Amino acid sequence: IDPQAIRAAIGDETHASQPLEQVIIAKGQPPVPGKDAYMDFPLLESMPRQEDDPDDPHLLCERYIVNALEGQAVGILHPAEEGIAGISVRDMPIPVRNGVDDTPKPIRKLRWENNTLIAEADGRLFIEQRSIFVDEILKINGDLTITFGDIDFVGGVVINGDIESGVTVKCLKGMEVRGTIACVDVECGGLLRVRNGIIGSDETSVTVGGDLEVGFVENATLNVGGNCIIKDNFATSTLVCSGSLIMKQGRGHFVSGLAAVRDEIIVRNVGIQENTKARLSVGRDLLAEERLQQMNEEIAETAERLKELDEFLQQRGPGSPSYKLLTPEECAEVEEKLEERPELETELTEAGEKRKAMLKKTEPNPNAVINITRILHADTIIEFPQKKVKVCESLAGVTFKFNQVEEKIEAKASKAA
Repeated sequence: IDPQAIRAAIGDETHASQPLEQVIIAKGQPPVPGKDAYMDFPLLESMPRQEDDPDDPHLLCERYIVNALEGQAVGILHPAEEGIAGISVRDMPIPVRNGVDDTPKPIRKLRWENNTLIAEADGRLFIEQRSIFVDEILKINGDLTITFGDIDFVGGVVINGDIESGVTVKCLKGMEVRGTIACVDVECGGLLRVRNGIIGSDETSVTVGGDLEVGFVENATLNVGGNCIIKDNFATSTLVCSGSLIMKQGRGHFVSGLAAVRDEIIVRNVGIQENTKARLSVGRDLLAEERLQQMNEEIAETAERLKELDEFLQQRGPGSPSYKLLTPEECAEVEEKLEERPELETELTEAGEKRKAMLKKTEPNPNAVINITRILHADTIIEFPQKKVKVCESLAGVTFKFNQVEEKIEAKASKAA
């Protein structure tokens, strides 16, 4: 309260002989409440949304599989702010509420970098009311059905049941299915282990970056980057494998279909007594050959882009007759092209090095063998990169190798399992 302002106001009113409209005779300071902490979630903000999607991050992470990559920012914290206390007109403090931090706290596979939460592993992001974390393994308790929907996950997957038809499953790491895969397209970046088997259709495709371990395979197409280990039966299916096919546990029966592997085939039984339709091929990595073709196309595309860029710079780049006549906007475009050129050169060099490594994988394997430890039925086709033969009569315990000197396929007796 300002006594001088009061006295001055009384004097002014007396001299004016009329009431004053407004006089400030006291000053205080209202309190400024503190701001509560809050978090932004960049991964959720970049997600496509449906009309009925909840705004709550916790509910959104329950509804969808939110992929977080190692090193990716998943949360940005805006810290709580303290309030500013007020002062009454009698110069007394007015208490104020400070901001509080009720944001979820990191508990697993996350680290702070200043006020940014960084994922320490590839996995699924969970945002709870009090905690936030990343799980590297996606677990499905029971069967995976169309009700749950498709899976596209950057980590590993464990399914404690069957994968039913109508869904697709993709994961960048390993997968374990404790039941059966039925008419489902699967892409697995690591080891795929299926406790029962794979029952496919004409359009079923299973692609595995690592090894495949499965009980049986029926009517499916398999592309396996490592070894393929099948316990019981392989029937009416196609296997393309960069490693070996091993069927020496359980029945180990290659009933029918095609197996094209790079290293070796070890099976107990092949074919059936009548009208066998089994083809065993070794020595070539067809997956590497397919990838090499893709690489060649990508390299050709990059080289063409570089050629077009050089033609553009020759016509309009620095040193060209037309460069001095360009507008500022056109000069800016030229600068962008100049920055793009080293990137394309680096991309082309790195692609060439990868192509050399892939080219080695496409070389025929001279040590490839086919080993049938029990019965090989007649009409089975045995194939090496150089030649193939049809077995004319059933054999017991036989190993096939290719004789490089005489350029023929040799069959020798082997010990039965």
